[in-house]
Amino acid sequence: MNRVHVLVACSDPARGTALVEFLARFGCEPLIAADINEVRAVLAQHSLQLAVCEHDLPESGYREALSLAKATGSEVLVVVCSRLSDTDQYLEAMQLGAFDFVVREGNRQAQM
Repeated sequence: MNRVHVLVACSDPARGTALVEFLARFGCEPLIAADINEVRAVLAQHSLQLAVCEHDLPESGYREALSLAKATGSEVLVVVCSRLSDTDQYLEAMQLGAFDFVVREGNRQAQM
């Protein structure tokens, strides 16, 4: 059985550890990228079904990650994660093609 490849784009590996462990438990193969160059490399080398990207990914953020995922021509679902609850960022991410925009618990700053 082929494992589902999931891109986890997170500049701080410690923040992504729980997600990586969760994905692995369910038979997914997490592929970790710490910046947009690594995102580009993972997208070029693997067929992905899902990408989870933090909104403030170094060098360009989620906007370029969404653009790169869309450019693959496949149906990669991209979930953007943020520490802030920001309506404008949410709407922008959705308009750019994000599957969802998730605010990480414990760090919410009420703006929505």
